[in-house]
Amino acid sequence: MSMKKILMAAVAVSALTAGAASAATITLAKVSNITVFTGSTATPYKIASETIFGTGGLATTTTAAHNITEATVSSGPLGVGNYTVTYTLSGPGTFASTVGNSAVSTDAATACVISSVVSSGGGAGAQTVTYAVTVSGTCSTTSGDANQGPESFTLDAPLKVSGLGDVTVTAAFASGGTSIDNGTSTARTLITNATGYSASATADTTTTQWLLSGGAAAYTTLSSNLTIGSIVVGSTTSNTYGPFVLATGATAAKVDDATQVLTYDASIAGSVSNVSLTINSVTMTENSAKTISTLAGIAAGTKAVAVTLDTTTTSQSEIGFSLTVTPVAGSASYTAPAAFTQALQSVTLEGTNFLAPWIAGNQAGTSSSMVRVSNNGASAAGAVTLMLKSPTRNAGTTAGATTCTSSTLASLASIAAGGELVISTADLTTCFGDFKRGDMIVTIQAPDDSLTAKARLTTTAGSISEISLGGLNVTNQTY
Repeated sequence: MSMKKILMAAVAVSALTAGAASAATITLAKVSNITVFTGSTATPYKIASETIFGTGGLATTTTAAHNITEATVSSGPLGVGNYTVTYTLSGPGTFASTVGNSAVSTDAATACVISSVVSSGGGAGAQTVTYAVTVSGTCSTTSGDANQGPESFTLDAPLKVSGLGDVTVTAAFASGGTSIDNGTSTARTLITNATGYSASATADTTTTQWLLSGGAAAYTTLSSNLTIGSIVVGSTTSNTYGPFVLATGATAAKVDDATQVLTYDASIAGSVSNVSLTINSVTMTENSAKTISTLAGIAAGTKAVAVTLDTTTTSQSEIGFSLTVTPVAGSASYTAPAAFTQALQSVTLEGTNFLAPWIAGNQAGTSSSMVRVSNNGASAAGAVTLMLKSPTRNAGTTAGATTCTSSTLASLASIAAGGELVISTADLTTCFGDFKRGDMIVTIQAPDDSLTAKARLTTTAGSISEISLGGLNVTNQTY
């Protein structure tokens, strides 16, 4: 190309783009009368991720000026001439109804006459609409002039949303097929999604115990801390608006997720033979076997799970609890969070605890275990409870108990002053059935001042290994 042709092409481009600025700009946007963008502040309309859209989708409000997008010509007001203005949606959003000629307005002065006609798009379900705009009369290209030409174009069009995902909008101006403002504006997010609800539970961390009580009737009273966990169900994001249309069919400027109240049902598995369970002081219903407690229709919020003592004169064992929470949607417009199960804090036994790891049970004659607890004090130590954790059992055998007291093994009733308690492999089988190995907690109803413990493993080959389990000061070790 000759230098002359290059210069002529440059002049032509300059004429087409005279007055161009950085880009067209969206300066204001509303959805269902909620301002989602103004100036440089973006606060998209949030629809909860749990929203049910149905086959027809959800519509915004239809009141005038509730759903607007204002696009501004960055290079300044337009003068007399012919232009096009295009608005484009993306994502799961479309126009809820046909967008007519009168749906777009400008800020032009009265002496500057504007005629806007839909030239393409704009149908119900469409995502784009283009207006042919004719500017005539007395029109100034100076902002703020008494005869200012159009600088901002505002589209007023209700929307419909068919599912989750961001809905954005862009705008573009052109004259004679050539872009004004160097092309399409920056996309602005009108609608986004956020998790509206959650459900969780945690175990309490302050020990809840059956107490020694200092006498023979040990483990018949509970410690002062009775809370074993907490449940949290409800809204997680402020200003997470729900469906645009209420379940009744009535439109709403906004449907805050807080108005769509969740409830939940709770079920707790664990022995309640001598205790009751409460959720925020409301007593749960127990089954006849005293193994399951339930409570339905609980209001959302933070709730404490606690045990309360029933009358008992019998020494109790450690109790473990498993909570299942099933959220229930407060409206047909939402799905509830998934049900989940959470282990709560166990009610343990006060006293001295020794952990004997890797205890061998019935290993087909290949090994044997022995645990020895010595009482070096001047008075007898209280009853002993054995708890087997994570046992591995022999194939084809029936799972046995995991807690053992003197009702099963008489020698666990007490440890004489200056005496000892020896627990053999045969004793372990009596207590827990035919298991191969596991970890065992030995709990003695006595302070730790005078107690020591050891474990010994003997193989048929004559190999002997012995470990100390602790003493003389190991109060309230919990494993």
